[in-house]
Amino acid sequence: MLQTYLARGDVIKVTFENGDTGTIEAQARSQLAIAFPQSVKISRLPRSSKKLINENQK
Repeated sequence: MLQTYLARGDVIKVTFENGDTGTIEAQARSQLAIAFPQSVKISRLPRSSKKLINENQK
């Protein structure tokens, strides 16, 4: 089991044994606990480049 803390915008990439991929993106600060078989690869990507505050909101 993998336990990790995510900040808003953090992304986790999941690669299944058949080659399919998926992503988990945090919309808010959270704690995540996930369990996958050992054949599944899980990697943490750099934060998404989405602007969280638009220019007209400053």
